[in-house]
Amino acid sequence: MAAPERAVESGEFASTLLDCLGPLRPLSRRVWLLRAVYELGSRDIAEHPLVRASVANVDVILMRVRQHLKSCLESKGLEPGPLPAGTFTLIWDRMSRAAAEEALTPEAEQS
Repeated sequence: MAAPERAVESGEFASTLLDCLGPLRPLSRRVWLLRAVYELGSRDIAEHPLVRASVANVDVILMRVRQHLKSCLESKGLEPGPLPAGTFTLIWDRMSRAAAEEALTPEAEQS
C-alpha cells in the first residue's frame, strides 16, 4: 500500500476510534487513555489523581471500554487487529489536544 493510502487509512481508523470513545463517560475515556496511550498498569491508573478508584474498578472499566470499542468498531466495518501504520500517533495527538482543551479536573467526572 502506498504511503498516502496508509495515511488515509490510519486517519480514518483514528477518527472512527475517537468517535467510538466519544459516548463513553469521561472517567472511562481517561482510564482507557492512561492504559492505551500511557501504558500504565491498573494500580497506577487507580492511584492517578484524576481517577482515584480501586484496582478492581479500573479493571472493570477497561473491560467495558474494550467491549464497547470492539462492538462500535465492528458496527462501523472495522475489524479488531493491528492498527494501520501511523494510527497510534494520530490518536496520541488528538487525545492529548482534547485532554488539554478539556481542562480535566477530578470534579468534572466522579461517576
